[in-house]
Amino acid sequence: MNATYALAFAFLQGRVLTIKTAFTEFGVTNLPRECGRLIERRFGVQLARVKKEGKSKYGVPCFWYEYRLPTTIYNAEGRQKMLDYVKNRAPTIETAVTDKEVAFAKQLN
Repeated sequence: MNATYALAFAFLQGRVLTIKTAFTEFGVTNLPRECGRLIERRFGVQLARVKKEGKSKYGVPCFWYEYRLPTTIYNAEGRQKMLDYVKNRAPTIETAVTDKEVAFAKQLN
């Protein structure tokens, strides 16, 4: 599994990603760059970016963005490309090595 596969699969699941979740779950250190490079330009989709504001644990104002893949007409063709990409590179239940890969394979089927 590579970063493109992991991000495409997460967006197809309808997940909302932030820089923190992408780093902890996929090891992607710069989600905004990877979203543009690996997802938007490669598959021809437009991700929705929602600016969130809050305070750090020290009370300092901060902001971050949440990224999601909306189900819209202009993303239909790109979503299909993403689905084909994920299906072609997905581990089968027989070839899966880890429990996480087995869960992915079962979910795709």
